[in-house]
Amino acid sequence: MPEGDVAGKSGFRIYGRAASAILVLVLIAGAVLFWSKVEETGKSLAAMFEPHLQARFVLGGHDGPVFSAAFSPDSKRVVTASSDRKAIVWDSETGKQLATLNGHAAEINDASFSPDGKRIVTASGDASAAIWDSDSGKRFVVLQGHEKAVDSASFSPSGNQIVTTSYDNTVRLWEAKTGAQIAVLNQETAAAHDFEFVNAAFSPDGKRIAVTVMDKAMIWNSAAPNAILRLEGHAGPILSAAFSPDGKRIVTASWDHTARIWDAATGKQIVAVDGRDLILTGHEGLVFSAAFSPDSKRIVTASDDETARLWDAETGKTLAVLRGHWGQVTTAKFSADGMRILTASKDRTARLWDGLTGKSIAILSGHGAEVLSADFSRDGRSIVTGSWDKTARLWSEQDIR
Repeated sequence: MPEGDVAGKSGFRIYGRAASAILVLVLIAGAVLFWSKVEETGKSLAAMFEPHLQARFVLGGHDGPVFSAAFSPDSKRVVTASSDRKAIVWDSETGKQLATLNGHAAEINDASFSPDGKRIVTASGDASAAIWDSDSGKRFVVLQGHEKAVDSASFSPSGNQIVTTSYDNTVRLWEAKTGAQIAVLNQETAAAHDFEFVNAAFSPDGKRIAVTVMDKAMIWNSAAPNAILRLEGHAGPILSAAFSPDGKRIVTASWDHTARIWDAATGKQIVAVDGRDLILTGHEGLVFSAAFSPDSKRIVTASDDETARLWDAETGKTLAVLRGHWGQVTTAKFSADGMRILTASKDRTARLWDGLTGKSIAILSGHGAEVLSADFSRDGRSIVTGSWDKTARLWSEQDIR
């Protein structure tokens, strides 16, 4: 075969410059793949020498991925939600199964406790949400009205209302006691567009709800539901919105690689001392989530650029870049005292960081697939993670090795 002749099994041949060009492209592609693997391997090797947490309990009662895992307000129990159409309540101190919530006809995407811990609300792919007794697992009422899968459901701080989001692009408000629908908070925008970027969050006093729709956010009055403010400025879909604990500000995370800080009273972007809008820039990929510290002075963001970032909420300056994950960082949150940050990643790990400096404290390793959720207990003693590997795991910082 002449020099420069490339032949496959089909007998197809390429000669001369074409062959040389293809060879160069192949070599470049190979080099990129090689260095990508080297980088990934390097991170893996570096992780071997970092402190690790060993799970105290592996919660293995599900037959499908565990989409969410959350503690009860008193930190004594955990509820997990799975694609197997079940939610399970666990004893967080022993890892024993306490109750199984059966009744949904499709996957359960989200589950969380009421503020008093007596009830659990679930969101399901069967286009409904449901309220359950957290002790017995008995279903009290079904919230029906959505036309597609319900993605999330959460109680108001008082426990009197529930807000749900759905792939039908609506956000709905319900009475928690009766399950009666109070309002569809974004019916006009939902009818006008075809999208699936819808989120909702109550303010700390429960009087307002932040609703995000594509690249815009709206603030609703929860008592007499009506939109009172509009937050506009992002150049891409908003993936999360959260009030500061003092209720004065809102932080939004977006597809446009930024997070933005807003005045919750006026809906306008907060302006820094130097006169610029407080836009948190620095991530090189979309920003999945953003959350305030308990004192409202710091913000942590999670991004698909494989990092989380710690920010000064007053100036918008980066305080630390949390590096170490080698997959998308899908969520980041502060502990109740603000001294720790917890991140979850597609690299099959969660990580614990110093909430003031951003320094890595420990790697939570053991899951066999991406970590889909991570939560601190209210008392700060424990962590729960949920994974695509069909398990949840309970951890304690005391077990760092």
